[in-house]
Amino acid sequence: MRLGIESWFKFESPEEKKRKQEEFEAKVYPLGPVFQKEWELSVLHDLFPRQRSVRDEHFQLLVLRESMIDSVSAHPDDAIAYRNGAIRAWFDRKSPNPLNAQKKKTLIAIAVCENEAQTPEDLPSAENIRNLIGMIPF
Repeated sequence: MRLGIESWFKFESPEEKKRKQEEFEAKVYPLGPVFQKEWELSVLHDLFPRQRSVRDEHFQLLVLRESMIDSVSAHPDDAIAYRNGAIRAWFDRKSPNPLNAQKKKTLIAIAVCENEAQTPEDLPSAENIRNLIGMIPF
């Protein structure tokens, strides 16, 4: 095994970075990256009105959603069990900017609603998401 300086850095061309970004957006924003991202940010601001920035929450929401999507695509025969396992693993994970349990439950409610939505009209309002938070069993 060679451990030269070339192993310290991973260089990507601008085209490769753009392709990876587009693949990621297609995966986590199936209803359209511009529309769905704006919806997420709007809902996060409605659900966390006292916060100036919801950047950490938005990042964690994307981490959760990607984890759910990956676990379900790897095990389509038992999608709900694997989705719930991904949710539980994310809930129990420690992060550099820790979220309290209530915030985590809120993000879970958003993620589940987004992953179940088939059309933009299926995305719920912030008020509907608030009503779902109490049903999160953690």
